[in-house]
This record gives sequence, C-alpha cells and structure tokens, in this order.
Amino acid sequence: MSRSHINLRDLVLIPNLLVQIEPHNFVDDCGITVTGGTGFEVDWGDGIFIPYPPGSAWPIVPTGNITVISNDATKIAFTTKTYNTIDILNGISLTDLSYVCTDHYTLTSFTMANTPNVTSLSSAFFNTPVLATFGISDPSDTGNVQNFEAAWNGSHSLVSLPVMDTSSGTNFGWAIDGNLLTCIGAIDTTSATTTTAMFGGSPLVAPNGAEQTLLETIPPGYSYINPGACP
Repeated sequence: MSRSHINLRDLVLIPNLLVQIEPHNFVDDCGITVTGGTGFEVDWGDGIFIPYPPGSAWPIVPTGNITVISNDATKIAFTTKTYNTIDILNGISLTDLSYVCTDHYTLTSFTMANTPNVTSLSSAFFNTPVLATFGISDPSDTGNVQNFEAAWNGSHSLVSLPVMDTSSGTNFGWAIDGNLLTCIGAIDTTSATTTTAMFGGSPLVAPNGAEQTLLETIPPGYSYINPGACP
C-alpha cells in the first residue's frame, strides 16, 4: 500500500499537531478522537480537510492516507482498530497519549516527534501484538512522561526501544510486560514510585546473570543501564 502523504511544503505553517496515518485498507471505517483544544481537521485521503469540533470524527472509509491537524489539541486517540502506521510529525501541543492505540491489532509502526509536553503513555500500546517499531525523534520527546504504566504491555512483536528520557517517570508498572524485547540501553527510574512487573515476561538480553536478576527486580529509585544488551 502506498504511503504517499501530503507534502509538508504545501502547508504555510506547520500546525502544533500534525499526524499522518496509513490505514489498514480502504474498506473499513477509520475513527479518530481529538480533544483538549478548539477543534481539529482531517483529510481522509482526498486532499480536502474537514473541520471537526473537539471530540470524535465520525468513522469514515478513507480514500487514501489520512492527515490530522490542529493548533491546540492536547490529546489524540485512534478509536478504530484499522491502522497500519501512525506518525506524529509534530506533537508540541499534546499532553496526553494514554490509550492512544490500545488494542490495535493491525498497527505495525508508531513514531512521534516534538512531544516534550506529554505526561502520560499509560496503556498507549496495550495489546498491540504486531507493533514492531516504536520511534521518537529525540529522547526529550518522553522527558515529561510520568505514567508509563502498561505502555507496551502486550506488544509482542516489539524487540527494541529507542533511547528515551524517562527521568520524570513515576509509574512503570507492567510497562513492557509480555513482549519480545531483547534490546534496551537504559531506563531511568530515579523518580519512580511503582515498578511492579516492569519487565515481566520480557526475555531481555543481559550481559550476565547478575544483571538479568537486577533487571527483573529493579526497585523504585534506581536506573538500569545495560549497554551490552544492544547491538
């Protein structure tokens, strides 16, 4: 399926929220909820932006790749499980990405850029079994996230995570429980109050048995640093 998105040079000003999306197909409805601002616009693939008030855009069968824009939205969620890839190209206005893609069975890739104001990734990718890629543009994109609870719980195809600033995180409970993560560089939990089953069920590669034990029993207030696990 083609991923021919709009040309960003066609936009006079880059909006504070800019998302480009590849739907799973051009048969099933796609739905999006955007809140916290004065409204948003969606191009469902035909090059025409339709304005919506804060809330949900009625599910529509797309005719091409989808673009979402807003100048002040603080939260976005994808309410139908009909997407292959989602790229937040600019998320400076966002503060909440909790449940952004919960139970998305077809999602293979999610990236986000310029999201330093996001404070929650709670259950963001809970039960996304074919999610193979999670990317950020800079470690600071997660620098203010406090809630990582169940963020990648059930992301069974995810084998690595990018280097992230997690120094503000307080809740890491079940954060990456039950996936195939095999590479991680460092997780800063110096602000954490909850790390229950933080890596439960994840067969992480560690330099030695002692490091693996530390990884599985990491208490709040410590950082796990494991550069030997990553290629």
